[in-house]
Amino acid sequence: MAELTKEEFVQQLKEIAPVSDTAAQAWCQWSSELEKMDRADEILPEWPYKSEAAFRGELIKQFTKLKTRLGEAVVGQVLSLGDLQHCLYPWEIVPAGEHLHKGGDLKELPDMSIKGSLDGVEEYLEMRM
Repeated sequence: MAELTKEEFVQQLKEIAPVSDTAAQAWCQWSSELEKMDRADEILPEWPYKSEAAFRGELIKQFTKLKTRLGEAVVGQVLSLGDLQHCLYPWEIVPAGEHLHKGGDLKELPDMSIKGSLDGVEEYLEMRM
């Protein structure tokens, strides 16, 4: 898995789809939050620790996968969640795009994420192992 600096991450986001600076920075901050959660030994003590740079690489991988499957417009919508200050876990990105592709509303995604309705964790875990 590629580890990316913040600058590399933002550049790659902008290559995937148009993204505002606000959204790009929100996704950068989210990678830092993901690292903090991953380091929490009391949650998953046997889990291999990942850096925020590694999480940035995972996010790019999921955004790229989504763009390949459903196109730039859909991935651009998912990226715009950063403008709403609600970023998704890596395993939620593709299911979120599928929801939008089927006609779902972008504004529904934050609530779906909080409720755990964007379940793509099994495919994600297979990829991570």
